[in-house]
Amino acid sequence: MDAWPPKKILSRLENQLFLILGSRPFSSLKPADFLPAIQKAEARGAIETAHRLAQLCGQVSRYARIVGHTRLIRPQALQKPSPQFRPITMPQSPTL
Repeated sequence: MDAWPPKKILSRLENQLFLILGSRPFSSLKPADFLPAIQKAEARGAIETAHRLAQLCGQVSRYARIVGHTRLIRPQALQKPSPQFRPITMPQSPTL
């Protein structure tokens, strides 16, 4: 059985992602921190590589949450709605 991760994936991480992220701990990273590495690949015209890099960032982020290296930060849209945006309720109609 081959060693994990495959050489191609590891080289993609080392040559494109780690150079941008530096030595920051994973728990301090936000999703927007991965964007410059992806945009750099897109600017080179390597659209497929940028797509694969974005997928890889998502996979690493999900794994980090599962094993407890970071927490899921809920977007504001998923938070409990404020009282001013309560659903409209219709008054109860009398039964006949």
